[in-house]
Amino acid sequence: MLPRAARELEAKGVEVGTHAREGDPADVIIQVAEELGGELIVVGSSALTELERFLLGSVSSKLSQHAPTSLMVVRDG
Repeated sequence: MLPRAARELEAKGVEVGTHAREGDPADVIIQVAEELGGELIVVGSSALTELERFLLGSVSSKLSQHAPTSLMVVRDG
């Protein structure tokens, strides 16, 4: 999925770098942003039920509290 998404963005003229890692998604995004000195983190937001949000947590919510840089949350649809 990652290589396909990168190809689609590159075809539209977007410079893409991919970083596949294991771990808590928000923690990994924060780690990569710090390593790269990123200026902006862009993430999608999915509609979780209250129970899912309680059990799984929200990546965008965690990033909004702990991201080392600006954050843009893009809603689907």
